[in-house]
Amino acid sequence: MKIHWVVSVAVCLCTSPAVAQQNLVGKYTGSFMVRERGAEVPVGFTLEISSVDDRKVKAVAVRSGGAGTATRQCAGNYELEGTLSGNDLRLRSTSGPKADCTMSLRLVAEGDKLKGQIGSQPIELSK
Repeated sequence: MKIHWVVSVAVCLCTSPAVAQQNLVGKYTGSFMVRERGAEVPVGFTLEISSVDDRKVKAVAVRSGGAGTATRQCAGNYELEGTLSGNDLRLRSTSGPKADCTMSLRLVAEGDKLKGQIGSQPIELSK
């Protein structure tokens, strides 16, 4: 009996991270604020996580344009790659709409939400 119990616990512990990783896959939406001409301007944001494989994460982000020229310059699609460690998700852009438009995300997965920062700005995304 004890051998079966130990084996079943080992199987549960081994499969749980895989299940958690697959739950992360999907489309998240939200916004973050940027300062433009002395005012806070919301920027729409979509993150679609396409795969989580052995802690490696692949995703695509779409950043909408804001009211100001500086915000609109970096609007567009970004391909992202990163890592998942526990609930901590780190992503960096591998491509963007312009060479000088990059993206870095530090997020924590909490159920159907991702909370953290895009660059130095707070962001919360919902599935």
